[in-house]
Amino acid sequence: MRALALLTAAPLLACAAPKPAPPGPTAPVQGSATPRGRAEHLVGLREPATPAQWRALGPGGARALIQLASDPAETPARRARAIHGMASLDDPTVASALGGFATDANQPAEIRGAAAVALAAHDGPASVAVLAPLLNDVSAPVRAAAARALGLAGGDAAKSALQARLDAETDPGVRDALQKALTKTTN
Repeated sequence: MRALALLTAAPLLACAAPKPAPPGPTAPVQGSATPRGRAEHLVGLREPATPAQWRALGPGGARALIQLASDPAETPARRARAIHGMASLDDPTVASALGGFATDANQPAEIRGAAAVALAAHDGPASVAVLAPLLNDVSAPVRAAAARALGLAGGDAAKSALQARLDAETDPGVRDALQKALTKTTN
């Protein structure tokens, strides 16, 4: 009798059992067959993706991230994350794309600043020729990001550019970024 009660209750218990929650933004990528789909997943994670996750985008990853970063329908935060991801890729198109974003005065300051820092992380001292002119940009946030980027890039040319701008800079936030960057280039 007890067995019969369990058998008749089993279908009811199965219906009442909680269903597993759908995968959240930190779940592994499932069903994203294209680099663009995988890139969209990574820019949507709650925590920043790791360099290994960006590199796992594989062939076409740089193109997908460039497309995301270029998409005006995307939020600036998602575009900036795509730009950040580009710094981890070993692709010849990345440096040019990052330099283009950083120097494009039509881009929002958040995008330009993210591109400057990503370019420094990607190219190191080789990025100084693109980054140094940004220290004279009309936008204080872009100048501050350029200072941080030059501190990251390092080298004598970066140090000279930072010191030259420090003497002329009037914005307190940018001056602070310049001084911190100079500290990094001397260590």
